[in-house]
Amino acid sequence: MMSNLFFTADTHFNHYNILRYCARPFETIEEHDQTLIDNINQLVKPNDILWHLGDFCFGRKHEFFETAKKYRSQIKCRNINLVWGNHDNKGIAPLFSSCYDMFELKHEKQLIVMCHYCMLTFRNSCHLTSVHLWGHSHNTLEPPANTLSMDVGVDGHDFKPWSFEEVIETMNMKREALLAKRQETTEKEN
Repeated sequence: MMSNLFFTADTHFNHYNILRYCARPFETIEEHDQTLIDNINQLVKPNDILWHLGDFCFGRKHEFFETAKKYRSQIKCRNINLVWGNHDNKGIAPLFSSCYDMFELKHEKQLIVMCHYCMLTFRNSCHLTSVHLWGHSHNTLEPPANTLSMDVGVDGHDFKPWSFEEVIETMNMKREALLAKRQETTEKEN
């Protein structure tokens, strides 16, 4: 059975220049925004939980709340938690279930450390028992080599949110490779 937990980042709704900055394959910002909203609504159901790891939208300071409200109201999921990104205005907090600078979530016995930014180390990272999810880099940053971490932004996932199962499957493959490498190193040392 599939979990009801999803992750995304860097939607940048209403950010005209994101099309050029990140070479997003859309003719207009309206097409971009509608595609991302449709993708979210197709995968994330109203009672599911969506963690958005920052840079929800873009807008002028005096219009930011109304801009964010316009996009938030089009997403059917009622349970969206926001981890602040560098383009987010904290005045939009009432539009979300909760907002954090960073958050640690335990789901199905898996510790998930979430931040808008990639971290080199995080709780239990050296033991390969926790997972770190981030955004900000628009799929241009290689994850730290010896940790279970990944960018969950839309640029690296066909402009769709990641399900918990997709994250865990990806991290399990990385965990196996890291454990094999550690074993090989240990054998060479002995």
